[in-house]
Amino acid sequence: MLDVRKSPELQAVILLLKTAATPARREMRAGARRALNELWKPTVEQFATTNQQRQVIARGARANVGSDSFTMLSATSRRPLSGGLNPTANWQGAEFGASPKVVRVSWRGKRRNQTIGKNFGPRAKSGRVAYRAARETAPRIVAAWVNGIVRGLAQGNRNLETD
Repeated sequence: MLDVRKSPELQAVILLLKTAATPARREMRAGARRALNELWKPTVEQFATTNQQRQVIARGARANVGSDSFTMLSATSRRPLSGGLNPTANWQGAEFGASPKVVRVSWRGKRRNQTIGKNFGPRAKSGRVAYRAARETAPRIVAAWVNGIVRGLAQGNRNLETD
């Protein structure tokens, strides 16, 4: 999480977002969203090395911009994969891995041991795709957010002048 109380420049940007006219505010949020998506989506796709990570985590990567904040999202696709995994609900295995576990299963009266969780790879405490992308691009994300707001303000002011 980013704390803007230590940065007067970021406080000024948030004040600008809150006090601007409604059409300009809308343009500023749209400009910031465009700028953040241009940076976030390719970065998440770059760190997704397996097909499973691409389908679960990178497919739903997007930016959400509010009046005084922004959120970088991933794994937001609600469409289940062919095996039934819903990326929105079950993204943790693809991001952090899983410890394989042996369970006893019964199928048609025959009991056997089955290892589950092997397809997610070994555990990674700090994440593999979205968390790593956020760590690596945090300063650029903040800069893109501010640039998007400034460009959106310029666009919004041009639209106000022509109305």
